[in-house]
Amino acid sequence: MNSLENPPTIYKMPDSSPLEREIYEQFTIIEKYKGSMSNNGNMGYLLNKVNPVGGRFDLKTPQGRKIFKEKALKIAKKYNLPTTF
Repeated sequence: MNSLENPPTIYKMPDSSPLEREIYEQFTIIEKYKGSMSNNGNMGYLLNKVNPVGGRFDLKTPQGRKIFKEKALKIAKKYNLPTTF
């Protein structure tokens, strides 16, 4: 497959913090590629399952995912980034 046929997804986040970029990156992976927190499939290579976003969110629980998603959506709004993929 030619890499130019499927260019990488890149978003600009000027003056963003490393935490904001990591949260949005994890959000994008989960939403766009329908990732799960299991070791199955190709998502295991992309998602930070060991210590997602510095351990600030427990993405294995519904409440943790809800808090994470709320934070990610605030970041997306702040930088005018897409939230649906």
